[in-house]
Amino acid sequence: DALPIQEVNGSDFDSTNAGVMHACGHDSHTAMLLGAATILKGFAEEGRLPGNVRLFFQPSEENQDEEGKSGGRRMVEEGVTQGVDALFGIHVGPGLPVGHLSSRSGPLLAAADRFRVEVIGSGGHGAAPHQTNDPILLASYVISAIHHVIGRRINPLDAGVITIGRIQGGTADNVIPGSVTLSGTIRSMTQEVRDQLHDELRRACAIVEGLGGRFELQIFPGYPPTVCAPEAVETMMAATKAILGEDKVHVADPLMAAEDFSYMLQQAPGCMIQLGVHNPTWEQPVYPVHRADFRMDEDALPVGVAALVASAVQWMQTHVA
Repeated sequence: DALPIQEVNGSDFDSTNAGVMHACGHDSHTAMLLGAATILKGFAEEGRLPGNVRLFFQPSEENQDEEGKSGGRRMVEEGVTQGVDALFGIHVGPGLPVGHLSSRSGPLLAAADRFRVEVIGSGGHGAAPHQTNDPILLASYVISAIHHVIGRRINPLDAGVITIGRIQGGTADNVIPGSVTLSGTIRSMTQEVRDQLHDELRRACAIVEGLGGRFELQIFPGYPPTVCAPEAVETMMAATKAILGEDKVHVADPLMAAEDFSYMLQQAPGCMIQLGVHNPTWEQPVYPVHRADFRMDEDALPVGVAALVASAVQWMQTHVA
């Protein structure tokens, strides 16, 4: 579950495969869950575990298979969450220092969908634009209309964003092409806003029809919002505050990133923990994930292990009859 990035950190845990990097901390997630497994197994052997724990080493969050399904969705479809009363997940958070963590009740991470729209006009010679229906100009109207959606169609108290990340059109400087393709992402914190953004995107594209053009829009559904259950967040925070201290456990701000742990959270109440991995004494800035120079402090690993173990034990102590 790595990314197609060439790592540049020079660490002893750098990827040994050229052009492949764990730039989102998923290797550390595996290490932390292995640590939690060791401790929980010891508790069970000592008769100190008041319930059963199931460990999910989930693959393929960054990628989807040939059917467009990620590891989290596949695992849910295969039934791994059946019989589970609560879920606790963890992810590195480079914006937090080591020893700190955060989460929040309700939407924590966004839904993320992709879209592709082909704006179709008619091409011709650059010297005779009047003999064409310039799709580049038509596409510019679509772009303006899309940005109008966020500013004037979405409630300003709701979170939503449409980003156009790629524009493709034309093959020569003196040729007006026949079509232009726009592609990007749609992000939202609730299903209601998600549905509204899909509808508004179609409306924005339809502006070309009034100008003699046409369009073909494809929306590729991605991960749903990551919504944390209040009872699970409260359990995690109580358990970790007892270990780390009140000042080390924070209420997180929502993020527009997406995560396929969201599929599991649709099956049982749960909580995604954001784990601080930045060392403030380092000279390098706080680099975000998905960068070739992303780096985490390994001192965060035992903190993550403790958070997972404490959350599971606290839940069982308070919820298991």
